[in-house]
Amino acid sequence: MNRLTISILCLAASMWLHAAPQTAEKAEVAYKAALEKEVADGDLKSAIAQYERLARGSNRAVAAKALVRMGQCYEKLGSAEARKAYERAIREFAEQKDAASQARARLAALGGSPAPVTGPQMRVVWDDAVDTWGTMTSDGRYISLPDWVTSDVSIRDMVTGEIRRLTNRGGFEKSGGETEGTAISLDGAKVAFTWLKFTKPQTTNAYELHVINSNGQGERTLLQGKQFSNLQPHAWSPDGTRIAVSAREGARHKLLLVPQGGGAVQTAWDVPESSKIVISPGARMEFSPDGRWLAVSVRGDVPQATRSIVVIPVAGQAGKPVEVAKQATLAAWARDGRSLYIVRWQNNTATLHDLPLRDGVAGGPDRMLAALPPNPDGVIGLGSGGVLLVRAMWLAGEVLGGQIDTSHATAGPLNTVMAGGNGGPRDILGMGVRYSPDGKKILAMSDWSTAKIRTVATGEERSLLIQLTRLARVEWNANGTALLAGGMANGGERGIFEVDLQTGMARMLVAAEQPGLFAMSPDGGRIYYFKRSSLFVRDLASGTERQIPMTGLGDGTLPWQLQLSPDGQHLACYQQGTLWITDVSTGKTELKYAREDGEFRGISWTPDNRSVVVLESNWRKNLKEQIVVYPVDGGDPIRKDAPTNKLQGLWLSPDGRRMLTVRRESKLQVWALDSFLPAGK
Repeated sequence: MNRLTISILCLAASMWLHAAPQTAEKAEVAYKAALEKEVADGDLKSAIAQYERLARGSNRAVAAKALVRMGQCYEKLGSAEARKAYERAIREFAEQKDAASQARARLAALGGSPAPVTGPQMRVVWDDAVDTWGTMTSDGRYISLPDWVTSDVSIRDMVTGEIRRLTNRGGFEKSGGETEGTAISLDGAKVAFTWLKFTKPQTTNAYELHVINSNGQGERTLLQGKQFSNLQPHAWSPDGTRIAVSAREGARHKLLLVPQGGGAVQTAWDVPESSKIVISPGARMEFSPDGRWLAVSVRGDVPQATRSIVVIPVAGQAGKPVEVAKQATLAAWARDGRSLYIVRWQNNTATLHDLPLRDGVAGGPDRMLAALPPNPDGVIGLGSGGVLLVRAMWLAGEVLGGQIDTSHATAGPLNTVMAGGNGGPRDILGMGVRYSPDGKKILAMSDWSTAKIRTVATGEERSLLIQLTRLARVEWNANGTALLAGGMANGGERGIFEVDLQTGMARMLVAAEQPGLFAMSPDGGRIYYFKRSSLFVRDLASGTERQIPMTGLGDGTLPWQLQLSPDGQHLACYQQGTLWITDVSTGKTELKYAREDGEFRGISWTPDNRSVVVLESNWRKNLKEQIVVYPVDGGDPIRKDAPTNKLQGLWLSPDGRRMLTVRRESKLQVWALDSFLPAGK
């Protein structure tokens, strides 16, 4: 599975843009509307407001033009804000040459030049990037990355933009596997990468750690997952002799130091299972410049361990890890090795901080250096020129709805039910769109904490701020009188909460380590949820609970989503392209269907309990998404093309005659942050 999917499953701390989602066409239409407001209507203040919204949008060409027009509006009003608009166009959109040139001309006409830039600067250096599950060379010239379509490992030249494949597997089907995490050595000579072999049916996987020269020659296998599973490379030592690799041995997470030239593998950190600390497959790690220490971002299965940074002695014999920062993730080591650059989140904004270190422990409080790009998804690395490369996701969506015939798997046409805005409604791990149990209302999440509730009959919409720190999934309760939310409370308690529809206040029903995986019985009396890798059911009235064995679920890993049948007798769950059905009274789990060339993007039961309707995607072949009806008692599935593409999630109305889904637009960007380093660094 790709890195973005892994991030979602691990509840990564990515955030959504606050600017309105804009396709190129929509952005141009909005720009023309603002221009008409300015020129035809003469309403300069309204035009300025519209231009400002466009300037915060994702379409950089339109944003730059909007800033220039905004400056001209301010000029007409005799406002000094005109200069700020022009300077902003030059500073933030230097690559938009026409707009930047116009802004310079207007500044010259005003009798001045752009104010010298003295603070941190951000710019997009790779728009609409491919997945960058990798690292970069010390000079920032090259980054490593997997190619999910061809199953190869590649490197990108950040100066020329050239992407060069180092392997030639012949495509996904021929190779029978995929490249996952990658890490390029600091000198750019070699790339370590994970090769994941798929089995048939795809219920278990075999991981291997490989290394290859950057000229595509000399590929070797360094480690096979006979003892360890989920091997992922994260960082090279400065001298290029060792690779920091995360792995799992049973339920235990481990951090290994693997010699790239062969030899004994050293365990740098054997994470105690009692600590409930998780080293994510995409976790950021980096050796100190002198090679004595390894900084590691970790997360936890308990709130107290969520998002922290530990530093491990790795010179000679490995030593005891020391936590140096809570509620933070690693960005990079300072070049002098005397501090770490770390990322913190507050009020939906990510900021970069400088944390002093002394002999592997924090040497004082951290200090903020700069804001990061909107919706950061992780740091790639810090180049020798002082430029930090940051991944950021641009995501937008709208809720679509329409008729569906589940007996023939036909649907459409789909129409907009709820327009996007503030990042747009989305469906991640089931946190998204739902009909209420009576079918009279629709629930959608418009950002990470705000629910929108729409009355079907009148079209009236209202927003509800859910009083939880973090959300993983939101549902209606059994009778539609409240919401159920899986997430984390302000005090750090993680579980499943009942949310008041008027106030958004949350009351914990069940403490749960995986709050995104739950289902309520039709009568509202029981909740099914996971503790670690085991399924439990709790009686809400008495507080008693019992474990459901759930025998036969793949290789024992957690499913991606749970859906309880309308009669409350069976749970449908899936992992990627595999569907299981569990009898909740016995725990017997049967593998019903498996697709190795696609993945599920949402499941929903039919009202008669006889079928599960699935939205499927085969993104490797770039095929049209499909609606598939799977009979749970066996038989051939019925599949038809979906009315449109780029859909996420599929949810049926209570009578099974209508469906909801989310159309998502997304792209990955790589931003460069420079001029942020403290003096002397």
